[in-house]
Amino acid sequence: MLSIIPPIFIIMGLMDVWVPKEMMMKYMGKGAGPKGGLFAFLLGGFSSGPLYAAFPIAGMFIKKGVSLTNVFLFLGAWSTTKIPMTLFEAAQLGSKFAGYVLP
Repeated sequence: MLSIIPPIFIIMGLMDVWVPKEMMMKYMGKGAGPKGGLFAFLLGGFSSGPLYAAFPIAGMFIKKGVSLTNVFLFLGAWSTTKIPMTLFEAAQLGSKFAGYVLP
């Protein structure tokens, strides 16, 4: 945990300074519509790391004016949709294993 939390807080600090609140509200706020949900889902799906690293980022999203729906989509995608892990599984164990769904 000590190796993951400090980089997350550094990323949060940089995001707080570099990304204006208006930009976050435009792309993921209440008026963003389905595009905001898709962006939140992709942001959570392409991330890597444990779930406890997502909560400070979700708090930053709320501070920046992101809608709660998109925050929940982000957290749900972070916890379940690990696109980098699926690519790793496909490369190491084969695409049949990575894409297998139980009937």
